[in-house]
Amino acid sequence: MSDEQPRGRALFAYGTLLFPSVLERVLGRRPSASPAKVNGFAARTMRDATYPGMVTSATDSVLGALLDDLTTSELELLDAYEGWPYERVELDALTPSGERVRASAYVVDERHVSGDVWSQDEFVDQHLEQFLRGLAVTEPSDARDQV
Repeated sequence: MSDEQPRGRALFAYGTLLFPSVLERVLGRRPSASPAKVNGFAARTMRDATYPGMVTSATDSVLGALLDDLTTSELELLDAYEGWPYERVELDALTPSGERVRASAYVVDERHVSGDVWSQDEFVDQHLEQFLRGLAVTEPSDARDQV
């Protein structure tokens, strides 16, 4: 498979990767995205950070988006962006119509989160601009855009 062709499986994004401005900085473009959720997980704030980690949870679900047109090189860039302690795993995501989609997602062990539920709105209002200043690559057209 050529590196410029889609990978063939989706990536479930739930935190900073929901923001096209972040994706532009990391990948140099805004991949297509569609709403999805993952059951059996929760998005919690990482210890000593403003962004989330997704941890297993018997009673919760995480709302996010499926990014489905990523190349192998882009997945490698995202692996590097996420870094330790995130691990890319395979799981099932659900579309709004109820379709089950096999996807990759970045998860962490619960010892790496504070236990606080991560708030996307709070992140936008209080942390996104500073977070973007810490990222290099391409200037976003609107830092507050969401997928």
